[in-house]
Amino acid sequence: MGSMEWLMLGGVAVTVVVALAPWAGMVHARLAVLTAQLASIEAKVEKLLRVHEENLPRGAVWEARLAAVEERLRQVDRYLAEAG
Repeated sequence: MGSMEWLMLGGVAVTVVVALAPWAGMVHARLAVLTAQLASIEAKVEKLLRVHEENLPRGAVWEARLAAVEERLRQVDRYLAEAG
């Protein structure tokens, strides 16, 4: 290839780069925003998971209490059925 072809090829390459640079910058900016939002969401999910794990024992206590109350209500129901 002669020098003229190399100059034309270089000109085409520069034109393509100049044409794509704004688009690439826009994509880079959007990706940066998405990355920041993902980091924020990840922090929130981790906080929710931590709170959920802290509340699991409390939920088990309330579940046991509810089971005891339900059993007592069944006993009262049986007593009333026998008495009535």
